[in-house]
Amino acid sequence: LYRPSYPAPARARVNPRGGPRLARPEPVAKVRTGHLVRKPQRVGPRARKLPAAAPAKATDTTSPTAARGGAWPILVVLGALVTLAFITRIAFAWPVVFPAPGQVRLFDTDPYYHTRHAAFAAAHFPTLQRWDPGLYPNGQPTLYAGLFDIMIAGASLIAGAGHADNDTIQRVAAFTPPVLGALVFIALFWLTKVASGRRAGILAVVLLLVCPGTFLDRSLLGAADHHVAEVLLGLLTMLGLCRCVQSSRADEPLPWWRPAIGQALPLGLFFFTWYGAPIYLVLAAATLFVVATIELGRDGSADAVARAACRYGLGLLVFLVPVSLVAPWLVMHGGFFWKSVLATVLLAAGVPAYTKGITSLIARVQSRRSRDHASPLRWGIAIAGAVLVAALLAIATAVVPGGGRLARELGGVKSSLVMEQADVTIALFAKLGGTPGFLALGALPLALFDLWKKRDATSRIVPVLFASLIVALWIRTHDYGYAAGPCLAFLAADFLTRVWRLVPSRHTRIAGAVVVGAAVILPVWPAAATFPPVPTTVELRQFKRLGEGWVQSLRWMKANTPALVLPIDQPLAKATIPFRHPPGNYGILAFGDFGHYIAAIAARPPTSSGGISVSTARWFLLTDEEEAVRALGTGLRDGEHIRYCIADAQTAGDFFQAAIQMAGASLDDYLSFITPKEMPGARLRVFGTLYAKSMAARLYVDDGDGLGHFRMVWASPERSVLAYRARPDGSDAARTTSVIADAREEQEWRHAFQRGAPISTGDALIYEGSVGPSVKIFEQVPGARIKGVATPGVLVEARLTLHAATSAHTIRYHRATTADRAGGFELIVPYPTERESEGMGGTDILASGPYEIFVVGGGGDPDQPIARVKVGASDVRTAKTIDAR
Repeated sequence: LYRPSYPAPARARVNPRGGPRLARPEPVAKVRTGHLVRKPQRVGPRARKLPAAAPAKATDTTSPTAARGGAWPILVVLGALVTLAFITRIAFAWPVVFPAPGQVRLFDTDPYYHTRHAAFAAAHFPTLQRWDPGLYPNGQPTLYAGLFDIMIAGASLIAGAGHADNDTIQRVAAFTPPVLGALVFIALFWLTKVASGRRAGILAVVLLLVCPGTFLDRSLLGAADHHVAEVLLGLLTMLGLCRCVQSSRADEPLPWWRPAIGQALPLGLFFFTWYGAPIYLVLAAATLFVVATIELGRDGSADAVARAACRYGLGLLVFLVPVSLVAPWLVMHGGFFWKSVLATVLLAAGVPAYTKGITSLIARVQSRRSRDHASPLRWGIAIAGAVLVAALLAIATAVVPGGGRLARELGGVKSSLVMEQADVTIALFAKLGGTPGFLALGALPLALFDLWKKRDATSRIVPVLFASLIVALWIRTHDYGYAAGPCLAFLAADFLTRVWRLVPSRHTRIAGAVVVGAAVILPVWPAAATFPPVPTTVELRQFKRLGEGWVQSLRWMKANTPALVLPIDQPLAKATIPFRHPPGNYGILAFGDFGHYIAAIAARPPTSSGGISVSTARWFLLTDEEEAVRALGTGLRDGEHIRYCIADAQTAGDFFQAAIQMAGASLDDYLSFITPKEMPGARLRVFGTLYAKSMAARLYVDDGDGLGHFRMVWASPERSVLAYRARPDGSDAARTTSVIADAREEQEWRHAFQRGAPISTGDALIYEGSVGPSVKIFEQVPGARIKGVATPGVLVEARLTLHAATSAHTIRYHRATTADRAGGFELIVPYPTERESEGMGGTDILASGPYEIFVVGGGGDPDQPIARVKVGASDVRTAKTIDAR
């Protein structure tokens, strides 16, 4: 051992338990196998080793390197907070998700996509189907099923003792978000602890618990979507990158060629969990690039960051490539995945090459200049090099095939038609982020200042910059708001902790803590100006898109419509891709995201799924039935057929204005105004003639009356109110729907609408309303042709009364035409008057008798039919001509 000839001096240190004590002596050197290492000595039985490179400061009792004496109280508090978060996400949503014994109602639409693919994974564990037949006519790539679905499948198999039925899968899926949400709080604590200390970690957990933003929605019981897994893996990715940079700044860093597999593992798992995970690779690269540039300008070298980038990229490659080869079903998109692997190679090699090149250039220039000009020269060279590299990357993205499209898809502004993707204004930022959101804005400038002053001993800048980029991505794209909430909590806790350490006075610290606490709590309660920390009943009902009417209708469809030749859960051989549904299969048309429900519950392929379909929106706006029939056949081959169309109250009400925007039509063309007799001075907004002629209104509002190729086969027992709702003064009118709870409420609504006067509820004005089944299913048929002879030029009308057996809904059908010059007429009608024979396709709508043919005008008796015509089910499907004589 080599020791100095005099004892190492002791430094005064504050004893947190009271009274002064001696600090640890300075470390001494030890020679071992030719390497000079630093080894701290121990003082007293309770002393512990401190990292020699960064000994703890006397006043920094919350640093990550502080003694472990206070670990247990911190863990107890963390456990209590995580338990509270878990209970909050379960208790309030329980009655909505489990409305009755044996029933499960997941939130929104995407969970039904994941449960369907989890069911496939459970049946063929652990594989996934990479081409999804659950879309008509040719399926679609399975881009959003991954480890999240396999996790649900595996847990379901465990819960079902090796067998996972649909009920077990849905229940496991319902509990997955709160479990992962609880892990998010633990990951947030862990990340903040590494960056700023344990107490800062507890503070971050408290801030997220009080101001969760839209992360609350994504971690609720029943919200079984991959977004909560995305938040968890995103935090762990930041943690892994921070750890990698820390290890690269150690006295004895690992060699460049040693892959950081454990630290890159979260991002590697991310690649197999979410299709958009490579954007986190871009954020990691941007973080390392910015930190390296700052260190180059400050010191002229950034070896630690270059080493971290190389090791992190190698660790990611060592994980991704073997897993993709051994389990190819985990790769969500082959082309996208291998481009991401190439980007990983660029990260591992590009950042070190960039830092080495700039370091070499700085060294050459500095050797020719005076020392006084060294710092400005370093900064100038570093900034110029960063700009050049950014420009080259932008050019490469535009040149690489699909690169520009992919960049726009991941980083472009998302559609404002989705409620959660509204413009991020200051008001919305304040509502979702609360006071922590504004405090978080100070974290990055303070971290950059510390880095510039060489006070970034724990590589705090890495997670702070990474989290700031996620928040910026949310503001830019109007998406990823669920991930921004935990990031804002982390940034706010980091900022408050750093400010706390800068304040020397104990009394000032206490006063500041009281002010900050009040600023955080008061907007939440009692002001209620921010997003609530617990879900409200109204929000839960809005989040629950799947109503009982849809469940009733889709279960009926699965049991009563013709079985598919090739079920959508059938494994596909590679030889069948590109895939096409065979003859005998058929498609289902419905608006919006309802396609996930159709595929999961009815086991039938919808024509649109997983997003906004412009073609479907345009179809519901069509006013000509023959054009609508032609549109349903666009792009189909022989034997392919869109057999059923579903119209519901929301399509005719809440979503109709969105359909107008999606189709690029003008809203003014659909609007009109009325003045009720009871309100002579008011002008109430309604949808006008163009709305009444649309397929949405003709199918749902008019029960398909007057149509010749669409016959109703089902009407749900659940009923809804469809009416206009406006402010008491008549402004801000919208056509909305609400589900009727029981027969008494239905009767009250019917009586209120029969009076014809607007209904005032105190805070709203309701008018022009109707009551009907929530969901109606129509079958597209060629229609039977009733021909006959009447007086030339008269109006001939066929009338038929039908009844829905299950819902007791009555349909009064009319179909009219004008006799030609010779007196001949032809009426195309969609309903049979006889019961369906077995195998023809089910219907719950039965005719009360034959068609009655009336002549309106021409001197005849308008109440006396000139003929009665019977139509068979086969006549409707084969377009058979029937003589009305």
